Amino acid sequence: MDSKGNPVVSYLLFQPVLKEGQIAPPALVGAPQPPAVVLASESRITSPATQVVPAGEFRVEANVEAGRARLLVEGVELGPELHDDDRIARSIGLDAGDVDGSLRPRTVSTGNAHLIVALRDADAVVRSAPDNTTLVPLLRELDAGGIYLFAWTGKAEVKARMFAPDIGVMEDPATGSAAGQLGGYLGHAGAAAGRLLIRQGTEVGRPSELHLEILPGGQVWVEGGVAVVGRGTFELPD
Repeated sequence: MDSKGNPVVSYLLFQPVLKEGQIAPPALVGAPQPPAVVLASESRITSPATQVVPAGEFRVEANVEAGRARLLVEGVELGPELHDDDRIARSIGLDAGDVDGSLRPRTVSTGNAHLIVALRDADAVVRSAPDNTTLVPLLRELDAGGIYLFAWTGKAEVKARMFAPDIGVMEDPATGSAAGQLGGYLGHAGAAAGRLLIRQGTEVGRPSELHLEILPGGQVWVEGGVAVVGRGTFELPD
């Protein structure tokens, strides 16, 4: 994680302090609610651990010294295939012809859900612009928190964007939960296996890379970089 990274990781790394001091967790928007198990903290809490958040329950492995962390996504639930390409395309400012007809849009969930939509090329991903008058009702109807767009840019590489206006996320620079869901979606469709690189965030000035390993049986490892952004000392009550 860098200074612009995922605040959930910061919150999880703070959990040992909260636990030992019997301090109530802070009211952070989007913060995981107890029980949440920390990733790692000065070797007092070891890796791997289990992270329980609204997005699902994940096995997490963190190596702060190596600057890497990964989580295992399981239990991917696929919604029915959707065929109203015109409505879906209009919700993101595109034409029906921009939707990749070989992979049908559908919701994918691991505790929270995203509408995953394959587009014909990276240019369509770049051109996408949410029309909230169409997108918000669509997502509510599907009980999805956001729409996750992707297109192939190479044999094992995709470009992605994620919009979730109904929960206050105009565009997310890196979406770990949706990345894992994408791996499950592609694995189920037989469209990908093994390693896959996801590039996201360029359009908001925060380019990111997430690395997937799509395993047989629907499991997906999601890996990315982490970094220490601060250190401190706490005095806890006896």
